[in-house]
Amino acid sequence: MDIRYAHDSELDVLAELWYESWQDGHAAVVPEDLKRIRTPENFRLRMANMFTSLRVAGPVGKPLGFYALKDDELSQLFVAAQARGTGVAAALISHAEAELAAKGIKTAWLACAVGNERAARFYEKSGWKNTGTVVSEIPIEDGIFHLEVWRYEKSMNSGKTVTYQRADLDQFKELLNVFAEAFEDPEHYQSAVPSDDYLTSLLTADNFIAVAAVADGKVVGGLAAYVLKKFEQERSEIYIYDLAVLEEYRRRHIATGSINKLREIARELGSYVIFVQADHGDDPAIKLYESVGTREDVLHFDIIP
Repeated sequence: MDIRYAHDSELDVLAELWYESWQDGHAAVVPEDLKRIRTPENFRLRMANMFTSLRVAGPVGKPLGFYALKDDELSQLFVAAQARGTGVAAALISHAEAELAAKGIKTAWLACAVGNERAARFYEKSGWKNTGTVVSEIPIEDGIFHLEVWRYEKSMNSGKTVTYQRADLDQFKELLNVFAEAFEDPEHYQSAVPSDDYLTSLLTADNFIAVAAVADGKVVGGLAAYVLKKFEQERSEIYIYDLAVLEEYRRRHIATGSINKLREIARELGSYVIFVQADHGDDPAIKLYESVGTREDVLHFDIIP
């Protein structure tokens, strides 16, 4: 099942899904004072505040569920009543765990309302461990609401650690090998490798970013991107030129982890958007990019100088 970003048109329908699911799972187990606060308008306001970070399951306009992360916390996970038992919740939590792992989170956590047995069974079935009851401080309009919750934790370590960093010279040379192998194009990536001085100049420039994904003591994936300073405003955007992962390391969310590292760098630089292209028919790449961004259908033209 594909997990995607929320579409701009879905704010109301997702807020409604959240409100109805919360009423179904929480209304019977939380204090009356909190129930009075949790109005449809309250859910819509909170949804708007986290809208850009949501991941959604289901067709655009007819979402079946969503999740949201906050640092190392799986802060929200809700599924429409009609989608329960269909694998939507399992797909969402699996995707959330992959995103947390790709961010380098070692142990993730979530809060479950005390008494929400259906949710508790699902989390435990998914490998999360109840570590006890804690008091959650919930921001509300006039202060903080204190609510006892079950804290669940789960290790995000898949057994083989992948680290992400801006590539140094040796790592970038390895990354060129990755590109050559992954794209089956040694002519472009290995036949005329630039000098060390050239590559060092490139890697230290303020308009180029190389991210290396390292596992088992070697570079197994990563990306190369350009920072484009804009003219209409004092801002920049980032273009991902190449992204690849060695075949034996695929399906471990290393591509997502590389993009997340670039997003971290982009925030530090103050860049307002990252964009990337994919060829028609390259379904794995399209699926990856749809999971982290919003698709735009445009035409591309090569103009020979």
